[in-house]
Amino acid sequence: MLGAKKLTMQDTVNIFFSYSRQDERFLDELNTHLSTLKRDKRISIWADSQIEVGSDWSREIQRQLDKADVIIVLVSSDYLTSKFAYEIELKRAIERHQRKEAIVLPIILRYCLWQDSILGGLQVLPRDGEPIVSRSRISVDEAYVEIVRGIRLVIDNILENRKEDVQPKTKDRIIESLIKLEDVYVTSGIPNLTFVEPEEFNFIKHALLQKGRGLVIEGPSGIGKTTVVVKVLENLQRDFTLLSARISNHITQIENINEWHQGIVVIDDFHRLSETIQNHLADYLKFLADYGDKNKKLIIVGIPNTGDTLIRISFDLANRITIFKLKKAKEEEIDKLINKGEVALNIEFKQRSSIVRESFGSLYIAQLLCTYIAIINNVHETQKKRIKIDSGIFEVTNRILQDLSPKFNDSVRLFAAIGNRRDRTCIELLKELAIIEDGVLNIYHLKAKRPELKIGITKLIYEKKLQEFYKECPDCKRHLLFDERIPALIIDDPQFKFYLNNISVDSLASLTGKSTASRRTKVFISYSHSDDYWLQRVMLHLKHLEKDGLIDLWVDSRINSGQNWRDEITKALDASKVAILLLSQNFIASDFIVDNELPSLLQAANNDEALIIQLVLKPCSIDNLTELTKFQMVNNPNQAMLGLTEFEQEKMLVKLAKSVESALGEDI
Repeated sequence: MLGAKKLTMQDTVNIFFSYSRQDERFLDELNTHLSTLKRDKRISIWADSQIEVGSDWSREIQRQLDKADVIIVLVSSDYLTSKFAYEIELKRAIERHQRKEAIVLPIILRYCLWQDSILGGLQVLPRDGEPIVSRSRISVDEAYVEIVRGIRLVIDNILENRKEDVQPKTKDRIIESLIKLEDVYVTSGIPNLTFVEPEEFNFIKHALLQKGRGLVIEGPSGIGKTTVVVKVLENLQRDFTLLSARISNHITQIENINEWHQGIVVIDDFHRLSETIQNHLADYLKFLADYGDKNKKLIIVGIPNTGDTLIRISFDLANRITIFKLKKAKEEEIDKLINKGEVALNIEFKQRSSIVRESFGSLYIAQLLCTYIAIINNVHETQKKRIKIDSGIFEVTNRILQDLSPKFNDSVRLFAAIGNRRDRTCIELLKELAIIEDGVLNIYHLKAKRPELKIGITKLIYEKKLQEFYKECPDCKRHLLFDERIPALIIDDPQFKFYLNNISVDSLASLTGKSTASRRTKVFISYSHSDDYWLQRVMLHLKHLEKDGLIDLWVDSRINSGQNWRDEITKALDASKVAILLLSQNFIASDFIVDNELPSLLQAANNDEALIIQLVLKPCSIDNLTELTKFQMVNNPNQAMLGLTEFEQEKMLVKLAKSVESALGEDI
């Protein structure tokens, strides 16, 4: 491809896998998750399965081990008891790690006493040390994503160091003045030395010069919206008044703005104002555009969709205000911020690319990470001689999380605890908030995107559980808002997003004492296709529950063309809270039902994970399926539906629907 960079050995990191044969499935799963890095040729992976038949396997392992830049150890009890893996491979790996010739990265697969082994002093993945096997179905993939992120950070660091080795040495510069760390990387207030102009800077500047027309600056928390506005005004050498909805005495001034307004006024955190004040400001913006003093200017700063909110209040505002939708910072912008700070402090971060990546587009988080790394390395002001700082990003992140825990733990614990022990709806909402780019989670959109959360979200909204939560925990509004009008959850603190990004689903579950197993939500109907008439009647009686979002109904007729029907049935079985069995001789004679569907459902029922409800359609013999006799029957087996009057049949179907509703009502 024209202009493509030609990769060299210098661009590839060699990875050696040390593992036990009993853990090969984990190796395969991790290999799958590493496919992007392999495709980009950033890594070359070697495991002993690649040894050719007839080769001297011991010598080949030693050769690959000595060649490796990163040695990934898949830790389990089988690994720790393996004479060759533990006593030969790992011993050699640790020697190279201690000489800084390679990096040993342990990944905890299964429960074992790894802390008491020679691995105990190393940083492990996942970072909380929780084994992969202990995780719920949902968070297994989450754990692998965290592991790959960790591996990628190590790779970035290695490649960054290689670049330094081939670049010419820079001379120490003459230090003219000492600058304090807190004046370089700013975590409170407006940064000066590390301010980076976004692409929209000059467009905002131009819009400010237009008389009378209001401005709206919106975007996610932590991207520097207020900073951009202040810097533009300073650049234009304009005086201004900055008011924030977070400050109580400012709210009174905002409420009466039309009585005192002169010059340029910036109103920050618009989304935190009451609906009444928001309506008042919408009217005032319209007045300024049509009749106001041309020397008066009003600038509104808020979260994403602030402009839409104003237009929704007063639709004819659309042509009277200019809206700038700022997005998360690009990697090059964050890199520029870090570099400006390095110059001011006369330092160099060896893991700069890792800081960029871990900032997730937040200029504030980049400032925070740099501050912590500098403090850990005893850098509090400009250094007289240029120094290179090499701190592991894991240790820095863990230290920040440790400091943030007192601020967020109670709010997160109480929010995640909404609902009963098996209801993980609010845990999933928190994790969706962590990954959503703009920090605004539209709950109805999520309900459509993730059908398995439909029941929990429906109850959450209709029973006003979130409103109750905010009455009991008002402090949570400082960093997590709930907008009932959309409805949406909104992150209003970049530290909170960072915190959520770095804790696992199972950590959230353990904070609340909730089950770490994925919550079953589906109602699975097991039936013979010969009984389709009865299936349609059952579904008709469940329709109102499905329409109201109280049940997530599944039947095999909903499998789309082209899908693997066996896989789809298995997934549905695994997610089912209620199984309705439509019994007939056709049902009992079905090999697929008896050999595949029933064993999975019976196991779930015996583990109290699912409820089996049976409806006898036609006289049949269930003597060979004795396990079914202990589960709930809607009708007496001697009074099959086929022998009842239509009125009696309808009564039984109503009873069935009530049983399903009751079963799910207890669980969510």
